[in-house]
Amino acid sequence: MKTKIFKICIISLTIFVLIFISVIFLKNQDSVLTVSTFKKNENVKVDSSNIIKNEIKIEIKKQTDTTVVLYFKNLSNIYNYKIIDKYCSVKNPNYFDSVIRIIKIFNKRDSLIQKVYPNLQITPWYFHEFEISLKLSRSYVTGINANYNDMDNYCGEIVVADLNFDGLEDFATPINSGADNGPHYAFYIQNRNNRFVYNRYLTENLIWFPEKINDSLMSFTSSVSCSVYGTCYQTFKYDTILTKWKKIKNYLIDNRTGKIMN
Repeated sequence: MKTKIFKICIISLTIFVLIFISVIFLKNQDSVLTVSTFKKNENVKVDSSNIIKNEIKIEIKKQTDTTVVLYFKNLSNIYNYKIIDKYCSVKNPNYFDSVIRIIKIFNKRDSLIQKVYPNLQITPWYFHEFEISLKLSRSYVTGINANYNDMDNYCGEIVVADLNFDGLEDFATPINSGADNGPHYAFYIQNRNNRFVYNRYLTENLIWFPEKINDSLMSFTSSVSCSVYGTCYQTFKYDTILTKWKKIKNYLIDNRTGKIMN
């Protein structure tokens, strides 16, 4: 009887051990599966990170490639002007929404004299045909395109002229595409130290490059369409004593009659 009971105990213990080993084995299998799954997910994350890095590299490459250089050697007898426009993303990283402009001024030996950084408010779509821009840039010093009459008041990407009638050339460059009246220009006046200095008065008051320059009267006049039938004229005269400009005329002409409009 005792022997029989002992055998039953041995069998029961064996069964218990087998069940215990089976449970441990299954748990280990679950652990292995979990670790394996985690590793697969981890690999996916790494691949995704690599894709993002590649996209960033491609975007940077695009930005690096989108630089336009215009070099003007026939607008001055003393200087060469180089315009460098760099497209960039300021507000939206998905596309170029801004242009940064640098104007480099060289002497005729191609030695750099000065760098100018206009505050451009022009979006990239403005620069649709750079070849035309290059051809239409003008100079009242050498006469290049000086007689070109553009209906939209566009005088090119750089205009060279003596705007304070002191015998030193000055220049202007577009900073705003404007509306229907053509681009707005920033004006830089050359001082006695041969440095081109930004002129706030002309930039904010003259705005458009003048249509006519009168050297004998030391004045210039701009004209822009300001109504369906009217053209607005503004005349500025330079005071050599005060060394500044003053608006002396501001009137509106009816294009149908040629008379001043009220």
